[in-house]
Amino acid sequence: MGWISFSADHAIERVALTFQFAEPITNVPWKRIVSAADSVFPRETHGRSVQQMHSFQIGMPVVLPSPAHRVEDTAGFVYRKLDDGTPIEDITIRRDCISFGVSKYQRWESFAKRARDTTEHFVSDMISLTDMSLIQLEYWDRFTHDSQEQISYKSLFSSKSGCIPPLLLDSAGHWHSHVGFFMPEPDNSILINLNIDVVDVADPEQSQESRRSVGIYSMARDAKPDISSTNAIYASCDHIHNIVKAQFAMLLDDSVLDSLGLSLPKGRE
Repeated sequence: MGWISFSADHAIERVALTFQFAEPITNVPWKRIVSAADSVFPRETHGRSVQQMHSFQIGMPVVLPSPAHRVEDTAGFVYRKLDDGTPIEDITIRRDCISFGVSKYQRWESFAKRARDTTEHFVSDMISLTDMSLIQLEYWDRFTHDSQEQISYKSLFSSKSGCIPPLLLDSAGHWHSHVGFFMPEPDNSILINLNIDVVDVADPEQSQESRRSVGIYSMARDAKPDISSTNAIYASCDHIHNIVKAQFAMLLDDSVLDSLGLSLPKGRE
């Protein structure tokens, strides 16, 4: 059978949409936004964790499970919706960004609607206080091989993408590939990142066995979004979705595209 996508309809493990702002907002509007978030995402249905403020920091913010911090001393909060104890949806509200992510994905249209319904009030409030500096859309996709024998990366990836060195496609081992580039547009350019990690993971059905796993991270970032209105902002989200979807499709073999119901990207006809 060969490569198996993460779900029957797609290979997507997680999607996240982030709105970054030019500078952190001050305490008075921050308290108002957090109060509104606590009302929209009540503790009965959403777990809440704290992101502390740090004067110097590398990497992701430190997340603490305790809610017993003064709002003015926090950099942000993460609200997580759980399904039988498993996080399926999260919204991060920070002084300088709003991010929405899901681990149960169906189609872009339903995700985009849920993302707008969840974030629009906060995004609208933030852009009345500071400029928006970027919009970023991220996808995490995964394929696993049904055996450790006869593994062929050429049956998963297209040799025509130009993003994966041929020697990796000819190998049988583990590897990592990373490519980033700007796609020029009128008065703008969209940053694209495509990362691939090939590793072995434990087989959930055979505890003593492992399976070859291919994780694909794809990202599109618009650093000059149209913020004239919330309609324009969410239209920009649709636009970068189409871009990152096409770049992801460019990586894959025609047979994989067909199994996922994806169209052959331009340049591969």
